[in-house]
Amino acid sequence: MTLNNTEWRNPPGVSSDSSCSLIIALDRDLVEQRGPTCQVRLDFKTFAIAQPNASTSQCDTDYFKVGGVVNDVPLLCGDNDEQHMYLEAPSSKSDLMLLFKFGVSTLNPKWNITISLIPCGSDLIAPRDCLQYFVKGSNTVKSFNWKDTTGTRQLSKMNYKICFRNELVNNQRATRICYTQCRTQPGGRSFLLSGPQTGNPASKSGAINCPHNFLLIRNGFNPLLPAAVYADRYCGGALNPAAFEAPAVTVCSTTKDFNIIYYTNDAEDSASHEDGNAGFCLVFEQIFA
Repeated sequence: MTLNNTEWRNPPGVSSDSSCSLIIALDRDLVEQRGPTCQVRLDFKTFAIAQPNASTSQCDTDYFKVGGVVNDVPLLCGDNDEQHMYLEAPSSKSDLMLLFKFGVSTLNPKWNITISLIPCGSDLIAPRDCLQYFVKGSNTVKSFNWKDTTGTRQLSKMNYKICFRNELVNNQRATRICYTQCRTQPGGRSFLLSGPQTGNPASKSGAINCPHNFLLIRNGFNPLLPAAVYADRYCGGALNPAAFEAPAVTVCSTTKDFNIIYYTNDAEDSASHEDGNAGFCLVFEQIFA
């Protein structure tokens, strides 16, 4: 494909043990592209393929893979409706590949992906190394395959940055960004990274407590505490910068540029006590006061 705003949808009746791919041809000399393309944005309107291995969180049955790009893009599987990602294109004429690989599964794969070509110099360019980029003052950000349900949802081998444009309102830039856990149905978990799957959700923070799976919020703090306790790494079953186990609170950061980093290792199994993780769903809001 060579056209901007192309939609790629699944064909009817995708067979097990098969694959489906699309080539994005980037060429500044093409009339329809009118110059060099620096980034490609993928918007997953629909994305439903087999879930990861419940014991390892790895995409063993089905997976989505990207090739030919400059940035690191992890393998994806599961449910990713309404998610997005940015691909950094090479500086020269190139072909990018989007690939779905299917194993033996009872699920009928479905996808509808809008592909946007972003020219160099555009205001829509995401900062470097940002796999996701949000351009609203408030919204919901969630890990790939997170869903308000029970069971293992976290994907292994994640290591990517999520960026937020510093919004300008009445000639004033936001001074902080705050994150609050999403509300869930009974039994759902909006934050569970290396935490217990039973009992009351409790937080963990810091490099010692969160060595394997964590969300990094630089200099995060609880805005309700008069003497702020800062933490960078967050894991466990609740979002809280406290050094001890505690319930979920809103966490804010004044460190710019606004971004968070999501990291998971490849040891998502019962032997390492890392199975059953859900990932995260957070509501973010930029504050101007």
